[in-house]
Amino acid sequence: MTTRTDIPDGDRPPGDGQPGQDACGMTPAEIVRRWLRLVTADAELSPYLVGVDRVRLAAHLTASVAAALAGEPADAWGGLGLSEEQHRRVGDYLVGVCWAAGLPDERIAQVRRAVAR
Repeated sequence: MTTRTDIPDGDRPPGDGQPGQDACGMTPAEIVRRWLRLVTADAELSPYLVGVDRVRLAAHLTASVAAALAGEPADAWGGLGLSEEQHRRVGDYLVGVCWAAGLPDERIAQVRRAVAR
């Protein structure tokens, strides 16, 4: 079985391992774009985004994901009044995006712990 580390640098997908990107080849901003689309489409969570400056929220979430990928703590959704269950739901969406992007399991767990509190 071939893993990403087995692929010679010249054969890696474009952007794979480039600055600002994780091993999955997605930047924190791309992860957040996909993550926000899922949260916005959720009938239970979308009302919490009414009146929220989404550009500012996306910038905040991008900084939070970047910090999480660097192993630093992040408070991504503080101040929106989400319940514990809703925080878990938001975190589940993040895990789904990271999993679909091919992020290694240990990195997904790290990001989940740091961001979806």
